[in-house]
Amino acid sequence: MQAKKPKPRRVDIKKALSTKEGRNDLVQGASDFLRELSREGAQHLLVVDESTAHAALLQFIDTIESTGGVFVDEEGFVCPRADHEWIDLGEAYLNACSVLNRTPMDGTQQEEEDRDAR
Repeated sequence: MQAKKPKPRRVDIKKALSTKEGRNDLVQGASDFLRELSREGAQHLLVVDESTAHAALLQFIDTIESTGGVFVDEEGFVCPRADHEWIDLGEAYLNACSVLNRTPMDGTQQEEEDRDAR
């Protein structure tokens, strides 16, 4: 007899992201999901056709580029100009550009000009 799986719970993402505890809960939930996925195999993966994945990556890239692209901060992290602390987003943007064989929008010069103006 298999153990009964817990019922998924709905989460208000905006509310969860507004607190450290909420962010930790989201990370823990994602970690639990990946652990379960690795145990059960890949049959639970969502299959997305190539055109849908391509469109999603393009939309993500366009969003980053509409806010000035990315730059490398003083610590060497790639950050979106719109949010200097979200280094994961900068790296994801570079990966998306690589997948689509696009040149990333380098916002370093504009970032330096903005910094000098402050």
